[in-house]
Formats: sequence, C-alpha cells, structure tokens
Amino acid sequence: MNRRLQMLVGLVAVTLIALSLGGLAWVRTREARLFSQAHTVSTYSGTNYVLRLTETTLGRAETNYLLMVQIRVQNPNPFPLKLSRKHFILVDHDKDYYLPNTTGTQTEWFTVPPRGVAERETLSFAVPADSFAGSIGLQIGQIYWVLIKHPAPYEPDLRVGEFVTFRRRHW
Repeated sequence: MNRRLQMLVGLVAVTLIALSLGGLAWVRTREARLFSQAHTVSTYSGTNYVLRLTETTLGRAETNYLLMVQIRVQNPNPFPLKLSRKHFILVDHDKDYYLPNTTGTQTEWFTVPPRGVAERETLSFAVPADSFAGSIGLQIGQIYWVLIKHPAPYEPDLRVGEFVTFRRRHW
C-alpha cells in the first residue's frame, strides 16, 4: 500500500472509533437522564411532591438480596411533608410486592421540610434472587409508578456483603 492509502484507512478507522464512542456516550447519558428524571406526585388528599431516583444499590445478605433505592424528594408546599416508607412499594416482573424494611436504621416515616428537599432518603427492600428475571418498578404515590430495572434478566453474581450500584435502568 502506498502512504496515502494507509493514511486514508487510518483516518476512516479513527473516525469510526470516535463515532462509536460518541454514540455510546450519548446512549449512556440518555439512560441516566431517564432514570433520574423528575416525577411530580399528587395524592388524593392534595399532598404534592417531586421525586427523583438517584441510584439503585444491589447487595447480597445471608438469606436473600437487598435492593436499596435512593431517592430525592422535593416539597413545593408551605407545610412539612411526613411520608411513610410503606407507601413506596417495590414490584417485580411476577407481580410480587415488597414493602421497605423499617427496622434498624430505617424509620417508618421521613419528613421533608416546607419548600425543602430530602436529599438522600433510602428505601431498602429484601428480595429473592428470582426478582431480577424481569422488570422492577417502584410505586411512588397512590397511582404513580417508576421503572427501576429494564425487563432484561439480570443474574447477580455477588458474594455475601458485596454491593453494586446502578444509576440507570439497564442492569
């Protein structure tokens, strides 16, 4: 090959690599934005708040898996909000419902100050391994749901005490 043809092939290869990396970065950024988008929640009693998912952490315990969903709750109201963790229900692909753990460090209620924000509230759920065979959703209000995990199956390969964190739905 002559020198000019080698340079042309090299330029095409570098261009394809750059386009591939740019496309991958765009897809990952879009997935992260979809995961952490703001959800405005209104209840029948007139309570309003804005909820965002910040991250999902999956860990292995002795008998089952722990799924911890970290949320950010913003209160636009001029009065404090007292929200029960039991109103946040996790549902897997088999329509199995899981209530958050309210023992140990997790209290049953958390409070959001007037026109304030609860930055790092954690909802912790104990789930069996077969829960990750499909999509997982979280009820964030009386009629509002948000997708936490994409429908593709996920086989966690974690040792007891090991945790992995996700900031997108595809895991």
